[in-house]
Amino acid sequence: MVKRKKGRRKSSREVVPEHELPGGFWRQVSAVLMIAISIVLVMTWFGSGGTLLNDFHKFGLWLIGYATFAIPVILVYLAVKIFRTTDNRLPAVIWVVSFLMIFWLSGLFGLPTYGNSATQTGGILGVWLNSMVTQILNPSVAAFIYIVLIFITAIFILQLSPAAVFRDIANIFKTTKRDEDAENARIARRAQAEDAVNAGALGPLKIKANGVEVTAEELKAAPKIEVKKPVAAAPVEAEPERALIAVSDPNWKMPSTDLLSKKQNPPDGGNIQQNAFIINSTFADFGIEVKLDGANVGPRVTQYTIQPPTGVVLSKIAARDKELALNLAVDKVRIEAPIPGTRLVGIEIPNVRPADVTLRSILESNEWKKETNPLSFAVGKDISGNPVIANLAKMPHLLIA
Repeated sequence: MVKRKKGRRKSSREVVPEHELPGGFWRQVSAVLMIAISIVLVMTWFGSGGTLLNDFHKFGLWLIGYATFAIPVILVYLAVKIFRTTDNRLPAVIWVVSFLMIFWLSGLFGLPTYGNSATQTGGILGVWLNSMVTQILNPSVAAFIYIVLIFITAIFILQLSPAAVFRDIANIFKTTKRDEDAENARIARRAQAEDAVNAGALGPLKIKANGVEVTAEELKAAPKIEVKKPVAAAPVEAEPERALIAVSDPNWKMPSTDLLSKKQNPPDGGNIQQNAFIINSTFADFGIEVKLDGANVGPRVTQYTIQPPTGVVLSKIAARDKELALNLAVDKVRIEAPIPGTRLVGIEIPNVRPADVTLRSILESNEWKKETNPLSFAVGKDISGNPVIANLAKMPHLLIA
């Protein structure tokens, strides 16, 4: 018998493609679930969630009282914040502070009904918290402290500065007063117009002059008096122009800067640490490892200074302005590569709230006090917030203009 040669069967394994998920997929899914849970919780307020969800709503009222109505709002805000962050990740402190918000709300809502076993608007949590608070504080003082804690917790979660909040509240009252004045002016103009329209219904208007009373019709029928025009005077020859001579008064003093407004709103550069992280991660996506050197908060923009790695062409860094603007969610980013006189690159991002550059702040600066030229004038402030002063004598084009 002829032995058959055993040969190996050639087999090729098919490469199965992996199912890769985008970065932060599950965190984004959790944000979607948070929004869905918020919608379901709102439905339970109206008793349209079914037996199970209605029982869950009653359990929430029993546990934390009226603070349960704040849970959907907090969940929606946290979900939106997850979508807006770069890596779809929230710091642990945000979650802790959000639970503290519910804690303070439960205590505040439970104060009016504390001691009433039949009705507890703060739930079991509010009863437990107020049992300790009311032993050392009056209920009115405790309510005030709860409101202050809720305010601090809210601005911490929303990443707002107290000064900006109070400034916005003051602007609301100013706008309301301005609207009231404008409405009063419109009413006054409308009343004057109605008086003018109704004037014809009052009968003939009587005019009294020199003790004699006449009507408007009689005044129109009176003969017209010819008014002679004055004879034009002879033209006077113009005197030759003379040069103005400046007379210096030794007793003259510069007006005090107290006449100028001192109010100056500080700039708000936003979250400096988060912006720095976004800048580093954006350059890292393009293979450029940069090192943040510092940040200068100016009146209009905040300049982040970075140290470029050795061997990287600066034009490659300057070309990433649109990607930075997209990731930072701003209109425009300006890249100064390099900053004159340094080995650094500047990235300028518009401030969340620009500052008001007042004339008084420049006139009271040390730079202005050192100026001795009488033709010096204030220009403004540079990107670092330092006063900029120019000499008009060195600007002939402005003198001509």
